[in-house]
Amino acid sequence: MCEQKPLIKTLNLKKEYRVGTTVISALKGVSFEIYQKQFCMLCGPSGSGKTTLLNLIGVIDRPTEGAVLLEKIDVAKLSKAKLSEFRLRNIGFVFQRFYLLEELTAVENVFLPAVAKDGFSQDILKRSRYLLNLVGLSKRLNHKPRQLSEGERQRVAVARSLINQPKILLCDEPTATLDAESGKIILDLLAKINSQRDVTIFLVTHDERQLTYADKVFRIADGKIIK
Repeated sequence: MCEQKPLIKTLNLKKEYRVGTTVISALKGVSFEIYQKQFCMLCGPSGSGKTTLLNLIGVIDRPTEGAVLLEKIDVAKLSKAKLSEFRLRNIGFVFQRFYLLEELTAVENVFLPAVAKDGFSQDILKRSRYLLNLVGLSKRLNHKPRQLSEGERQRVAVARSLINQPKILLCDEPTATLDAESGKIILDLLAKINSQRDVTIFLVTHDERQLTYADKVFRIADGKIIK
């Protein structure tokens, strides 16, 4: 492992927000490395900076100071257009809320990001069906979100996150709204994706019980990584 180059590297990462004249420090100098194929979890209480950090790694937001290096690229220095393209081609997201379009079927929700990147094709449709089969929803291809359980909707979201074949999968409390059984299904599925598809996973959680899935755990409190 020590001979590998880190896939994700943060350097003295700081993020500040201004509310009127008040400056809020969400991150206070965060540095760490994640290597290819790792399943990493970031654990901490609400308000500790977990989602802020995930948003910076996912290039949804930019740091106030420091750098995020993804495959040695300082992503904060990319233009908006290049940043959007980089995110689309390299990063998948799974959020607490599923963000599925209610008027679209499961398979249409899955292939939407690929259509945005490359336009519609039969290959994209075939890949979407394959991914829904991978997450155990081969019989739900044409169901709309309102016809699915919460756990099934999150599985559609996981399939969608993989459609562009990302190297990195970022998960923000993906089981927070699910019951225990559905949550376990999602975590088992993510572990399978990590091991079988060589996708590097960075998952944010406040639940200590989930840490057994990770091969590397970071803990955060008050905007700092703690030992």
